[in-house]
Amino acid sequence: MYLRDLIGISAALLDSGAVALYDPFTFRWWRPEAWKAIFHAPDKPQPQEHVLILYSAERDGLWLHTRGLLTFGRPDLSVRRVLQADFDMVAGMLNELIDLQAFGGLLADGQTVRHPSLGPFKVRYTGDRDDPEFNNVHIELQRQN
Repeated sequence: MYLRDLIGISAALLDSGAVALYDPFTFRWWRPEAWKAIFHAPDKPQPQEHVLILYSAERDGLWLHTRGLLTFGRPDLSVRRVLQADFDMVAGMLNELIDLQAFGGLLADGQTVRHPSLGPFKVRYTGDRDDPEFNNVHIELQRQN
């Protein structure tokens, strides 16, 4: 099923009285008005709205990772050991990679992704659908020094 078809079916369910929609990949409940405003009304793809960027503190920095790229049949993304000062730039890079993948781009295992300010990151595929952090295969983006 195409994502566009799913959005249309979801809008029809909301129009017939559904009180909320649940996104199982991002663990989000949507009220009808909010969902329609973000996904249905724009009538254009909104990949970043289908994906969450989560973060948590670890002993050696922050961990940023996505949930929801499975919606597009793509692996989620993970970056560890992020300095607080780099948080916004890493989140921006993840948003760019969300769009890249959602619009059909592929990241190859072993490929180097370069960010103008952060430098190079090595792409490493890992995980599986049973990984509770992602429920998806994911890419570890490892910063290269």
